[in-house]
Amino acid sequence: MSQSPYSHPDLVNSKRDSAILAREQSTHLFLCVLISDLTSRYGPVIRQAKVIGVSDAAFDVFIPEFGIEKRVHVDQMPIDVCFFFPPTLIADGPRCR
Repeated sequence: MSQSPYSHPDLVNSKRDSAILAREQSTHLFLCVLISDLTSRYGPVIRQAKVIGVSDAAFDVFIPEFGIEKRVHVDQMPIDVCFFFPPTLIADGPRCR
């Protein structure tokens, strides 16, 4: 009888991890298709979101309408100039909208 390179718990963990990854990728693909469809029908998709976490190079947002949480990487945003006003928690500028 040949030995499997994976023990039973390793195989179960691998399958579980693969299922989680497949679910995440499926959700991301659905979101991409949804946004593409909405954009082609109505123009840019602009929705309210809540910032739920902030780091040096990114921030996490929750978009209630879609029920998703996503990380936004600041270095990948097409912003030329933006100003933040701490007392009001409002970002404003020609490219902040």
